[in-house]
Amino acid sequence: PVYSYHGYSITNHYKVDPRFGTLDDYKELAVKAKQKGLKLIFDEVLNHTGSGYWWMNDLPFKNWLNYPDVYTLTNHRRTVNEDLYASNYDKDLWKNGWFDKTMPDMNGQNPFMANYLIQSSIWWIETLQLGGIRQDTYGYSDKTFLQKWSCTIMNEYPNFNMVGEEWCTNPLITSYWQRGKQNHDG
Repeated sequence: PVYSYHGYSITNHYKVDPRFGTLDDYKELAVKAKQKGLKLIFDEVLNHTGSGYWWMNDLPFKNWLNYPDVYTLTNHRRTVNEDLYASNYDKDLWKNGWFDKTMPDMNGQNPFMANYLIQSSIWWIETLQLGGIRQDTYGYSDKTFLQKWSCTIMNEYPNFNMVGEEWCTNPLITSYWQRGKQNHDG
């Protein structure tokens, strides 16, 4: 609750973590990188936010977050995507459960939340002329939202680079997210 040592408890989608400088510092870095033929990669989180986010005391919608009234931990059952017989309960808890007590799960199924997150990504791409995004905890978010997010960005920036974090070493689980893989659920 005091701080996020790893930086993934976001409290403002449009502000640089002050431990790493200011937005002007990053703009300068982006310009200097471009002069050397380099681009920045943005480490982004679409799945969860920080419990200290300014909106937590007055959520725009009741369903802005998943399980907004009570802390409900994700079950971390990554296999639910591949498992034809996974229970709806396990699928829901995997996708909608909080990542941690101080990391409420954002609801990508809420169209206003989805637009907020997509617009934030585009703002960072434009503001820093990003070359790519590394998406944290990729598989934890709603897949329909992830598709809308990635397609919106790739339609706008066809040569953009994206990579989604899947920190499991099991090929069955990581292959689910690979381009060209024909999954049972489409």
